[in-house]
Amino acid sequence: MAIKNKKGIFFTFMSILLVTALMLAFSSDVYITSKNRLPVVKSRIKTADNYLRSIEGAYLKNALYVSSYSAMESLTSYINQTTGLLMNEAELNIKFKEAVLNGTIDGSSLGNMQGNTFIYRLEEMEEISQNTLHIATNFNKDYENIDIILFQDETTVPWQVAVNLTLDFSVNAEIALWNKTDDVSIIFSIRDFQET
Repeated sequence: MAIKNKKGIFFTFMSILLVTALMLAFSSDVYITSKNRLPVVKSRIKTADNYLRSIEGAYLKNALYVSSYSAMESLTSYINQTTGLLMNEAELNIKFKEAVLNGTIDGSSLGNMQGNTFIYRLEEMEEISQNTLHIATNFNKDYENIDIILFQDETTVPWQVAVNLTLDFSVNAEIALWNKTDDVSIIFSIRDFQET
C-alpha cells in the first residue's frame, strides 16, 4: 500500500510537533513560576499557622485573664457599694459577662475597665494582625455569640475562680483560611480583692 499524500502527512507531523513544542514552552514557564513561588506560599502558610497557634495558646488566655480579673475587681466593688449581698449564680454570670465584654454593670461604665474589656483586646488584635502580618483576623464580637461562665469547682481552690469562654473567629491569610471555635479557660485568685 502506497502513501498517496506525503505532503499531508508531513504537515500533520509538523503541526503536532509545533503544538507539542508550544505546550512544553508554556508549561515549563508555569512549572518554573510555580516552583519558585512554592517556598513563599509555604512560608506564608507557616506564618499564619504559627500566628493562629499563638492566638489560641497565649493571646486569648492573656486577654481573658486581664479582662476577667479587672471585671471581678469591679464587680466586687459594685456589690460592696450597692447591696453588700451576694447574687445568685445566674445573676452573677450576667453581670460578669457584661463587665468583661462591655466594661459596664447595669449599663454604668466601670473606670478600671477602660481599655481592659475583652472586646477592646480583640479589636486591638484584629488591627495588629492586619497592619503587621497582613492577615485578616475577624473575631465574632457579637455579645450574644460569646459565652462566658464564672465558676468554682474541683479545679479551683477556695480562693480561686475559673472562667470559661467560647468564641468564634476566622484567620484569613489570602492563601489559606481558618474558621475556629475556641474554648478558653483561665483560673485566677480572688484573695487580694477588697471586702469593703
